Amino acid sequence: MKTERKALLLAFIAGLCFWVLDATLSLFFLPGESFLDTLIFNVSHYHLIIRLLAVLVAVTFALIGSRHAAQRRRSEQALRDSESKFARTFHASPNLMAITTLKEGRIIDVNEAGCRFSGYNREELIGHSTTQLNIWPDPEQRRMIIRILGRAGRVCDLEVEIRAKSGRIRTIIYSAEIVTISNKDYLLSVATDITDRKKAEEQISRQSATLQAINDVFQKALTCQTEEELGKTCLTVAEKLTGSKFGFIGKLNEAGLFDTIAISNPGWDACRMPGSDVTRTTKNMKIRGIDRSILREGQSRIVNNPASHPDHVSTPPGHPPITCFLGVPLNQAGKSIGLIGLGNKEGGYTPADQEAVEALSVAIVEALRYKRAEQRLQNDQRQLRGLASELALSEERQRRRIATGLHDVIGQDLALLKMRLEEVKRSTCSAELGTTLTEILQTLERTIQSTRSLLFDLSPPVLYELGLEPAVEWLTEKTQIDHGIKTVFEDDCQSKPLEHDVRIGLFQSVRELLVNITKHAQAKNIRVSTRRVGPNIEVQVRDDGLGFDVTQVQARRDLRAGGFGLFKIRERLDYFGGTFQIDSEPGRGTHATLLAPLELETTALQGE
Repeated sequence: MKTERKALLLAFIAGLCFWVLDATLSLFFLPGESFLDTLIFNVSHYHLIIRLLAVLVAVTFALIGSRHAAQRRRSEQALRDSESKFARTFHASPNLMAITTLKEGRIIDVNEAGCRFSGYNREELIGHSTTQLNIWPDPEQRRMIIRILGRAGRVCDLEVEIRAKSGRIRTIIYSAEIVTISNKDYLLSVATDITDRKKAEEQISRQSATLQAINDVFQKALTCQTEEELGKTCLTVAEKLTGSKFGFIGKLNEAGLFDTIAISNPGWDACRMPGSDVTRTTKNMKIRGIDRSILREGQSRIVNNPASHPDHVSTPPGHPPITCFLGVPLNQAGKSIGLIGLGNKEGGYTPADQEAVEALSVAIVEALRYKRAEQRLQNDQRQLRGLASELALSEERQRRRIATGLHDVIGQDLALLKMRLEEVKRSTCSAELGTTLTEILQTLERTIQSTRSLLFDLSPPVLYELGLEPAVEWLTEKTQIDHGIKTVFEDDCQSKPLEHDVRIGLFQSVRELLVNITKHAQAKNIRVSTRRVGPNIEVQVRDDGLGFDVTQVQARRDLRAGGFGLFKIRERLDYFGGTFQIDSEPGRGTHATLLAPLELETTALQGE
């Protein structure tokens, strides 16, 4: 309308200006006529022109009005098209969309996705506020949204929770912006349901945490020394996995009573039982209450209100209050062999907690089985080492007994026989008989020497009479004489008192190492040394022979390469509380180190 009025005014002014200009010019081109006559003439003369101008103005007005109307119609059509597109987008969007009043939160419109998501129909939603419908589980979330809108004018990708008609809480990603409709501000809200995605992420997170817990249990099973230590580790992992304040792990013994493997201490004063430490494991407990039903049925149980449970029994004096409880049986071959109990998780336990601990319980059972088998194997190995060492010592004692018998009986008889034959030889006058007696005496002398050599091989007297160092020195000299290998012995000349069995075991070990060298190493030089290292004696045997791959020989117990001999040496030293280390590489010789404790009473006196 403003544009039309401007066009009409401009046309009128233009016509008036044209008429005034023409009248003025007529005064100069029509002489002899007065101005009044000229004016009357011009008025009469321009009557037609004025009409034409009026028509021109009308046409101009019509053209402008028509163009403006067309433009207005196009604008209105564009607006209708835009509104139609918005409406189609609004109602066809898979995301929840709603238009609400800014102040009250009253719903003006909502799309089909919003109805499906909330569980309400349009009639139940439109005209009602989100507060009336109790959509916000936490009203503070809406107040936070209003604060953000007031500060930034929009909300982008905010994770919030809303309540559906069924009461189910769902998680959404919420965005909103203030829009103006008919000069009034409204709130356009768009939301994406991420409840299922959130659950999937939480499930993945729980599974990842469970797998990590299982991995921790198996790793600790390899490093923990005892079943109790492993039990404490498993309990710590279970408490961390579920957010429990404390718990226990126990097993059924042969009498059907309950032995605790591990009990945690949350650090409360109330946890300290009268006269004892709460972390101390207990034996032969009578099973009762919820624990008994779990073990009897072999099924896990969540009790978030223990006081109201029919199997509940009161806790002993000083025991911390139990606000919630999760019990999971330790099952093996379809039979309950123990129980893991967890307590006092904030907010109570959920089926997800039960599922996680049930998965973990399988790992705990396997870890405990592994540890028990390992401990049985270690016990068997200790017994085997003891038997092997006792066998070696028994063998040495038998050698000593045989050697003593040979020396005391056969040796003396041979010596006496030699003396009698020498007397006979001196008293005989027959040359032929003397020659025969000489041959017999020579044979007898060789027999005596062989007997003495046999005595030393069976049990060298120097080991018992003089000690380890002289015995090892004699052994190295014998090796050089018998095999032609240059053998050197070194000693630090310090006192190294040894118990009888340790002295025998070290001598046997050195002898076996030297035998291996002479048989397999093709060495040219051997060096044996003994020295005192603190409260221990160290014996080193080196050679410059062929060498070998230690790991392969130890793995296959190769008898031909001395592998079993090395095994016996290691077991013997372990039995005595010592160590045996051997370093070798093909082509670089061998270096063996034996370490054994000195006599305890002597070292204690020296230490004082």
